[in-house]
Amino acid sequence: MVYSINILYFNFGSGDDYAFHGVIMFRGMTNKDSKLKLNTKSEREYMDSERRRMTSPEEVFQEYFLLIVDRFNEVAKTPIEEWMAYLKDGAIRDDTTTTGLQEARRKLEYMSMSDEERRAYREYMVSVHAAQDAIETAKVDGLAEGREKANRHNAAKMKEKGIPDDVIADITGLPLNEIQLL
Repeated sequence: MVYSINILYFNFGSGDDYAFHGVIMFRGMTNKDSKLKLNTKSEREYMDSERRRMTSPEEVFQEYFLLIVDRFNEVAKTPIEEWMAYLKDGAIRDDTTTTGLQEARRKLEYMSMSDEERRAYREYMVSVHAAQDAIETAKVDGLAEGREKANRHNAAKMKEKGIPDDVIADITGLPLNEIQLL
């Protein structure tokens, strides 16, 4: 589904709301009572996000949202109201949990930094990512080392039980010459 979200900072028309939703309607041009319906092949082709068949062109084509910022005069309680408050006042509540607003706050904070602060922040983030990569590499290396140690231990036990060296090599993945030295 394609959405068109239009944020208007001017009065676009009349109505008692600040948020409007619209869809495209497909009506006949010569027969005004005729409404376009999807055929069976199209219904099979077009599915929504939950894999349900779409049955009308309105479900397939773009939906429109008009947000008229100047009309918003409420206390923000819902996610859309928090976005509207941000668009109108440029402020984001500290306790917001609304999707995207925390990221918007981080971007705004970054953009308000001086060039020197931004450079220092980027360097800090590079060091954080490098540390995370080092930790992840150590985990992977540690797991590999642990598997190798376990394979040697198991190979020694199999050798004690008289299992042929080539079978032990096949099971553990250890080189044959290493198994012969056990």
